[in-house]
Amino acid sequence: RWREATLCLDEARRLETRLHAQRLSEQSARLRLQFGRARDAEDLRTLRQLNAQGQRLRNTQAVALGLFVLLLVASSAFAWRKLRQARHLQSVALSDELTGLPNRRAMLARAEAALAQAQAQRGGGPLAVLMVDVDHFKRINDTHGHAVGDAVLRHAAKRLQSVVRRSHA
Repeated sequence: RWREATLCLDEARRLETRLHAQRLSEQSARLRLQFGRARDAEDLRTLRQLNAQGQRLRNTQAVALGLFVLLLVASSAFAWRKLRQARHLQSVALSDELTGLPNRRAMLARAEAALAQAQAQRGGGPLAVLMVDVDHFKRINDTHGHAVGDAVLRHAAKRLQSVVRRSHA
């Protein structure tokens, strides 16, 4: 019966080997599951950190964009104000404040431009300059005061503007 015993012993060894292999496989699966969870937890922690960094970056970008827009608006407002001031200063520099008529500086600039244009056109049209003296103006100021004298000058300027054609210079 030794043959039968040997066969049983071989069968027992095969079963024991398969059982051992199965136990190793189960243990390996448990370890993979355990370490997989640890890796998943680490991956999740890393993803949360990246998400927090991304949110901070978006917040920083929003603040930077807001500051840029604010700076752009402030710069534009400042530039617009300076442009208006420059136009006003140019108007003040080239006209009489009381009457609004061109002053000496403006008249000389216009005359220069008109002469240059006439010379460029060779024999361009005639040029004319109008100079007005209000008779006895000092007496008006002395008798009625400067406020009345200013009103007389404004009225004379309006009358002149209504009867003299506009310059094209």
